[in-house]
Amino acid sequence: MRKRKYDHPSPLCFCNPPPRGEGAIASAMAGWGKDHQMPVTRIKSLTRKRARELRRNMTMPEWRLWRHLRNLKPLGFHFRRQAPIGPYIADFAEFGRRLVIELDGPLHGSNRTKIRDAQRDAYLRQSGFLVLRIPNGELVTNSIGVIEFILDQMKHDD
Repeated sequence: MRKRKYDHPSPLCFCNPPPRGEGAIASAMAGWGKDHQMPVTRIKSLTRKRARELRRNMTMPEWRLWRHLRNLKPLGFHFRRQAPIGPYIADFAEFGRRLVIELDGPLHGSNRTKIRDAQRDAYLRQSGFLVLRIPNGELVTNSIGVIEFILDQMKHDD
């Protein structure tokens, strides 16, 4: 007699599947109606699409920082690049530690951009994130110092 795949002795799989209609999905949907609906995500599809585009077309300073942030994964840090948060797209976000890193290029010096950045930072802080703004020039001239600063901020947050 041939073994079925759910009879596998692995501790991570169930030896016997639930009876038909009694699985996790069926029991979760049993109580659904007008009062019980799926949670609504606040990320619009246009924002997600724009984030995807930004990930494909990162600037050189963003690539440089991303290369360093990716290497922090073995230490338990999981950064996302061009991550949608509400109506905004953060350059880099570490959701476990509620940290957002924004790289500021030459366009961030204008008054109009400063006002938009302040509104964005206020929204992110209200959502529970610590926002770090790093000038592109600082990253280019002192990338190790920038990484140490980011790690320092995450240690203080713990």
